[in-house]
Amino acid sequence: MNLLSVYWQGYGLRALASDGLMGLSPVKIGDERPDLFIDLAYEQGVLDEKVFSVSFQGDLDDSYITFGGYDVDEFAAEPITWHENVGEFFWAVNLDEVRMGDKETGKKYDAKNFSSPSAVIDSGSSYLLLPESHFWDFYDMILASSEDLYCEVDYWNTMYCLIDNEEQYNRLPNLSFTIDGKEYSVPRESLYTDLEETWLGSKLIAVEMTYIENWDEWLFGLTFLENYYAVYDMEEQRIGFAISKSGNLTPSAEVQPEIISMKEVVSTSTTTVSSSETWNSNNVSLYVAAPVLALGYVMYKKCFSNKQTEVNDGYIS
Repeated sequence: MNLLSVYWQGYGLRALASDGLMGLSPVKIGDERPDLFIDLAYEQGVLDEKVFSVSFQGDLDDSYITFGGYDVDEFAAEPITWHENVGEFFWAVNLDEVRMGDKETGKKYDAKNFSSPSAVIDSGSSYLLLPESHFWDFYDMILASSEDLYCEVDYWNTMYCLIDNEEQYNRLPNLSFTIDGKEYSVPRESLYTDLEETWLGSKLIAVEMTYIENWDEWLFGLTFLENYYAVYDMEEQRIGFAISKSGNLTPSAEVQPEIISMKEVVSTSTTTVSSSETWNSNNVSLYVAAPVLALGYVMYKKCFSNKQTEVNDGYIS
């Protein structure tokens, strides 16, 4: 198997020269769609479990996707916490609450008031995708954090800010989510990316979130996943998170849940397998040296949808 690394994406999928895409959705969409990769590998005895896991380690370090199991000792700084998959066609979790800023002065949003109280978990999307109104709420909160702060949103709905000093940077708001009663934080180091450029003496940063007009859902891309080791269990239809060893967070001191038994991962080295070769291991770990592990849900929506989700003959458009 050869994995395709995508560093720059043109319009939709037209610019890609590849044999196809390996889908890792939780369910098969429509009777005429190809069988799922994980299901086939499990049925053929290649995998012992219908599980895969992702350790995204930032743009400059090597990231890993493991098929057939997960490795807490290698990639996680704490035990796995499991959440039910509530997505119909995509991996998604229940949202209880969203908090912008700190606990004392920040804003708290009860997910019961959201039109969609869930969040898609997508390793193929780079940023966080917010509902449009919440994106602008966060924009206003950033501007309010310092008097002289200047920010702008470009044509692609990406926010950029000019930072004058460290004090100004340290005032920028954080973001956190509560999922099934457990809080997950996106630290400042992940939300704000130094572009290593200056403008009129100020440092230019990108805010790693975006929105789609008239789109009212939450999506957690690599901005979230660089801090959490993610395990996708297709058999049990659940998603597990643990603070990543390579991220910008440290485990809390609170009592953590027990780890549910895991299969031993026999290899974390580069593996390239052609269709004529035999896999000797029942758990296969593939090394992925790319900042993007799959083509994204957000790109799909921007390029192929009209800001709506319709299901026609089992296909999403």
